[in-house]
Amino acid sequence: MKKIIILQIFSFFLGSSFSFYGYGEDIEDNQGKSQFITELNDFNFGNQSSSIWENTLSILSLQYNFTASEIINSDFADSYLSNISYTFPLSQTSYLTFGYNPSSISNARLFINNFSYIGSDELSVSDEAIAYNVLYDNDGGISKSYLNFVRKFSKKFYLGLKYSMIYGNLEQNKIIRLYDLEYSNDDQNNLDVDYTLNDSILINSVNEFRGGSVQIETNFKSKYYDLILSTTYSLPLNIKNSFFFDENIENMQNLEQLQTYFQPNQIISYEDSKGFKDASVGFRYKIDDDYCWQLSLNHSKSYDYNGSMLNPDLDINSLNLHYIKSKSFLNASNLDNSITKIGLYYKSLGNQTMQENDYGLTLDYGIRLKDKNYFSIFIKLGQKSYKYLHLDNESYQIFGFRMDNVEKWFLKGD
Repeated sequence: MKKIIILQIFSFFLGSSFSFYGYGEDIEDNQGKSQFITELNDFNFGNQSSSIWENTLSILSLQYNFTASEIINSDFADSYLSNISYTFPLSQTSYLTFGYNPSSISNARLFINNFSYIGSDELSVSDEAIAYNVLYDNDGGISKSYLNFVRKFSKKFYLGLKYSMIYGNLEQNKIIRLYDLEYSNDDQNNLDVDYTLNDSILINSVNEFRGGSVQIETNFKSKYYDLILSTTYSLPLNIKNSFFFDENIENMQNLEQLQTYFQPNQIISYEDSKGFKDASVGFRYKIDDDYCWQLSLNHSKSYDYNGSMLNPDLDINSLNLHYIKSKSFLNASNLDNSITKIGLYYKSLGNQTMQENDYGLTLDYGIRLKDKNYFSIFIKLGQKSYKYLHLDNESYQIFGFRMDNVEKWFLKGD
């Protein structure tokens, strides 16, 4: 009987939102640098925009992030390499960049200590209600290796092309704990309920991702305004699932045999459809050479993979607003400029059955030396909802440290 009850709970999990999103949390916007591929550095407005184009310079860029968050009175911490890239000139009007960054991370271990219940009227094998809770343990994510090409046709028009190779692995584990309920009355005749652990089972799956995308971007510049238009075409995403299911699972006689069949014992491969996935618009208003406002809007279409093997991915709509200030150090011997960016962001994630929100503020402060090397600190403070897990909001903080090493390229331009 316990085997059948576990199967009923397992089926409920597969068809619900009680687990992490399909391929992990999108973290590509957790960087201080611009997400637009035609913006080669942080000095992209006023008379600063041409600084990298004046000479044939190369840029080695690194950013490392530290994260901390709190949810349901539990603290989480992590760190990861957010971006590494190398940019070098093909000529004085074109640059090539190759690099790597994680696209999603799903390293999380979360125990839902609140009990969920299945009433006796929902069970065909028991006359008593049961309680259960779940431990989620995810590991892995998706990474991107990319190649950018940027061409400056004139002072007013830039064109960018980017090819990204997507790859990664995600392991998902769920431990379901089943409890018997024992009822009693206290001295004041109030009902007490005791929970006795009866059984548990580990459910495991492993997913491997392979794919790619092509991005095209235009950047129109004028004295007071910049307009950036960008779109991304996703190539087919290949997903290989080591899946925990068998058509003869009802014939298992005990939980030990059942758990064996819940280990990855099948390999199922399929291909997600190709098509346009992302669209972005950026608008910059330049107050003068040192101050500007910047607004960016983004829509990211969800992957439409097999929902019976992975939980549904979500559409993402985001808005970012930044106030940017550049300051020159006239009397300093080694310092050239500083740049301060203060921003607000809002992100809506959802599909037909669920809706989540992610919002907060960002602060980025960087210093460029006379030799054009650049160092910056990036801070992001936010709140994130977890309605799909029936949890309170998560408070999180991200601290990023970035370095751009700028050197003269050994080849001369045109």
